[in-house]
Amino acid sequence: MKKIATLLAFIFLPVSFVYADSIEKFHVDIELQKDNSAIVTEEIEYHFDSNFRHGIYREIPDNFKAKGNYLPIDLKLISVTDESGNEYNYTKDTYSGLNVKIGDPDEYAEIIETYVIKYKVDNVIGFFEDNDEFYWNLTGNDLGC
Repeated sequence: MKKIATLLAFIFLPVSFVYADSIEKFHVDIELQKDNSAIVTEEIEYHFDSNFRHGIYREIPDNFKAKGNYLPIDLKLISVTDESGNEYNYTKDTYSGLNVKIGDPDEYAEIIETYVIKYKVDNVIGFFEDNDEFYWNLTGNDLGC
């Protein structure tokens, strides 16, 4: 009798499904330029766990902290494409950093999408007496920015 009660309790437990989107690949190429700028190309392979998403948001900070001070960075979006070079629909604002909303509001994204975001950042190389320095927060998740 005890086994039957346990079996019935297990059968009638509520079932819940957890949906979680994930980044399957995040690759970044950075080309340092002679004019103290860098061209950054991010390739993001994104896996949507539901068929009801239109795209992604990408937020890139427009400053960084160095020696206790926040230093501004000039960001310019160059392009937003897929891995084949086809352009995505996107909107951007620069209220706080570079915020890009990628996707078509009238179409759902595929289960796996690849986003290639290319942008230029100015004044990102520090020149010092004994060395030069380049620092870039690749994921843009610094809460201090």
